[in-house]
This record gives sequence, structure tokens and C-alpha cells, in this order.
Amino acid sequence: MRRFAVLTGLIGLAIAGQAQARVVLVSGKVVGWDGKPLQAAHIQLRRADGDSAEAVYSVGRDGRFRVRLQPGLYRVWFTGVGHYARETLLWVGGGRNLRLFVRLAPYVYREKVDSLKLYLNPRHDIFARFERWESDTVIALTPHGDGTWRCEVPVRSGKLAYQIAGIEQSGQRVPDPTAGQYEYDGGRSYRSVVYPEGERWLVSIDPRRFPRQRAGKDSLWASHPVTRAVADAFELWTQLDAVGDALQRKSLSLPEGVRDDSLAVWIQREIVQPLEQAILREAIPEARQVLLRLYASVVAYSLLNPQVQVNDTLVHRILREVPPTSVLWGVKEPPGVVVVPVFRLHPPATEYIEEMLRAHPNREVRKAVFRDVQEYASFVLDTAVLQWVDQLRKVVDAGDTTRGALRPGMVAPGFVVLSLEDSSTVADTNFRGRYLLLDFWATWCTPCIQEFPTLRKAYEQYRAEGFEILGISLDREFSRARAFWQRRSADMPWKQAWAGAKSPVARAFGVQSIPFPVLLDPDGRIVAWGASLRGKSLLQMLSRVFSRGQQR
Repeated sequence: MRRFAVLTGLIGLAIAGQAQARVVLVSGKVVGWDGKPLQAAHIQLRRADGDSAEAVYSVGRDGRFRVRLQPGLYRVWFTGVGHYARETLLWVGGGRNLRLFVRLAPYVYREKVDSLKLYLNPRHDIFARFERWESDTVIALTPHGDGTWRCEVPVRSGKLAYQIAGIEQSGQRVPDPTAGQYEYDGGRSYRSVVYPEGERWLVSIDPRRFPRQRAGKDSLWASHPVTRAVADAFELWTQLDAVGDALQRKSLSLPEGVRDDSLAVWIQREIVQPLEQAILREAIPEARQVLLRLYASVVAYSLLNPQVQVNDTLVHRILREVPPTSVLWGVKEPPGVVVVPVFRLHPPATEYIEEMLRAHPNREVRKAVFRDVQEYASFVLDTAVLQWVDQLRKVVDAGDTTRGALRPGMVAPGFVVLSLEDSSTVADTNFRGRYLLLDFWATWCTPCIQEFPTLRKAYEQYRAEGFEILGISLDREFSRARAFWQRRSADMPWKQAWAGAKSPVARAFGVQSIPFPVLLDPDGRIVAWGASLRGKSLLQMLSRVFSRGQQR
């Protein structure tokens, strides 16, 4: 046990910072794709431990900025009008001041526009009865023969701020580049600002006036070599995430019988092998920790798709080089992925998790790890693991780590959500007497959509035996989830509902990432959740559940 505490003290100094170290001046410049300052630019950051609030700093008109930070690791977004946000992990050492130069990549706009929508903020009450579940007012623009898209907006105050959806290539909302003023929306983008006169504002958007530049690539230079290496490692993480999403989408076009095998081959070649090579090449310990943390996610994925092969030597290095108290476990993905690497070892390095639960500085990390330990135990159904989890429950502070965690046999939290079919309310009590699979998903989540064929197979096979599925969309907007369901209802014939991003029901069930399935018994008690209900594992679980029911 003590060796992990010592390891944390030695390696953690570099990654977590020193409390007594002096404040570091971080200065530099943020520019656009052409190297020129932007009409508006900001820096949004928070400490990578996940417990601190985000801070936003404005960049000067000349593109320059100066920020004073305590040494440590920060999650940072550099933003600018007309450009994609650049996310990075910023390592700030305690020895000397740090200089940065950041170049952002321009938006890529569609050559052909099929539809445009205007998002107004603040919300107009006059539209409330039409768009009950939107955070902003959403208005469809109408195309005209001169190439413009138009609508009229009632003016309730002197200022209107808006964004446009339908012209940026990935579907992101963007400001109007012809507007003269902008405001930061707090979510890594900008709104155009106008001050119309009169009671109505005629909006006229001309897609031809959106600048079409050659697709550029963002870049970040730092004066400290460790800062550069950590940023490069995180950039590789981001790139491999994008590769993974693309491969998941590509696999959806394949027949179900060959999908898993083909996806495994692609992931092995385009993600696992490049990552393993990068880990072996990386000489800077702080950057290698970032890559090993990403490798832990790959190891976790291999549980869902066993054809993906991982290197057990690197699994050992994860636990040897990434301390159990590292803030990296709270970065980007659910921290509970550490559970799988731990249990791949023989015997399992359970003391690593015990140290994590006792000493990790982020309460959310401790909660997620304990939740995933229980999930893994329900998946492997190993007596020794189940006994160890019971011992952990006695050791861990029940008022901290176990709060909100799921446990087999516990009564599931009650919930009320909105039906995508008719906007009526759907409650947990509607399903008493039947096994219910809650499927937390979203329209933008490719792995969620990839689960649909298995969900449909399970639904058709066990529905007559007392099995139901309730899909719960965590999309920000009700209308987006409903439109998706209307297009794809044949692929998802079970009941569908909407709860929204950061919804109470998602918090109650401890949803940290999606897809996140939870199986309830006819009395509303937890049977299983997470990885044990994804892919082929879902069909295996249901086979055991309903075979036990027949035996009784």
C-alpha cells in the first residue's frame, strides 16, 4: 500500500503541481488561420482535477493574453470567432514563466445549404408554446430566389444575440461572420450581436458571404518542452478519439455478422498500434502518463470487443507510472476505466483501487471508480471479487464515494421523462411487473447508435417474456431527439423518451458516459448496468435472467 503513496509523491509532483510553488505567468498570442488577431477570442480553463470551477479570460484585440496560474495541470480551450476551439492539456511547471502561441483552425462551411435555423438568446417568451423544451428560441429561415435565407423576429429588447445552424460542416452552431459584434456563449463558441430598431427585425442570411478557406489545422507552441510534450500527447488522444468515432460510423454500414471482427481489425491497426508505438517512443514522463491514461481506455474497450488485443506489459506500466491519485483519471473520459486494467493482472492489483478511493483529490473520480468496481463485479460474477467489493464498501466513506452509486438489488431511483412520441410523461412506475432496460443515449453518440441492432434483437426476442426497453435521450434539445427518432423509428421500435443534458434522472443513475444501460427487475430493483449490458453481453445477461425466471 505504501509504495503507491510514495509513487504518488514522486511522480505526482510534476503532474499535480506543488502547493508552495510561486504563481507562474502564462502569456502569449492567439491568432486565426491567417496568423492575424481575431475579432474576439477567449481562453476557458479549469484545473484538470475536475473539482474547480471554469475561468474565462478575454484575449486582447492584438491577440495577446497574460494569465497567472498556480503550477499544475489544466484543461484549456482557446476560442475565436469563425474558428474551431482548440482543446489541450496545459502543463504549468513551477520553475519559470511560460509562453504560448496558438493558431486556430477556421470553420469549414458547406457549399450547398439545405436548411438554416436561427438560435436566439435570450429566449423569446413569444415562442415558448411552440418550442417548450429548447434552451434558445429556434426559428427556421426560408430560402429566397436571390440566394438569401430570411425570417422575421419580434423585438422585445434592444439587443439580440444569435447563432446559425445548418451551414457549418459538422452541424455546429456558428455566429454570422457579417455581424460586427460578438459575445462569448460560455460554451466555446460565439453569438452575433445586433441592436435592431423597431418592433420586428428582418433577418437576412447569405450563405455565400461565409468565407470558404482551405481547411486548416490548428497548432500550439509552448516555450517549455514538458508543456509541448503534454500538449502533443493530448492532441494524439483527441485525434485517436476522432479516428475511433469514424471507425464506429464506418462499421454501421457492415452486416451485423462481420461488424465486430472488422471493427476490431481497424481499431487494432489505426488506434492500438499507433498508440503503443507513441508510448514506447515518448521519453518525457509527464507526456507518457497522458498516453498511458489513454491506453487504459483502450484496455477497457477490449472488454467489449475481445478481438482487440492489448499489451499486458503496457497494462503494468499504466499502474506503475500513472499514480492512483493522478488528475489524469478525471480527464475527458470516465475515470472508472482503471478498473479493467487492474483486473487484467494476476493477481489483481486491488491495492491500486483502494489507494484511489482513499486518496484521490476528486470526489467524482472516487464515486465513478467505486461505481465501476461494482459494475465489473456484477459482470464477472466472481466470488472473490464480490467479497472484496463488500469489504471496500465498509472501508469507503458511505457519505462520499458510494453516494449515487448503483448496487445490485437496490431500489432504482424514481424518474419522470418525456415521451418522444407525444410529449406525455413516462414514469418508472409505468413498467412495474416487467424487466426494464433503461438505455441512456444521444443522437450525437455513435457508440449509442451502434448498440441499436443488439437492442432490437433483445427487444424482439424477450418482449413476449416480460421485457421492455426505455431509451432516454440526453440530447440538449427535445426537438433534435424527436426528429432523430422519427427518422429511425424502425431501427428503434421500443419506447423512447427525452430527459436532456445534465438531467436529474442521469445524475440519479450516476451516468458518466453513454451509452449507459441499466437493467431493472419487475420490482424496480437494479439487476445490472454498464458494460455487462452492451453488445453480446446484453443477450447473455437476458438469457440468464429469463432462464432463472423459468426455473422458478
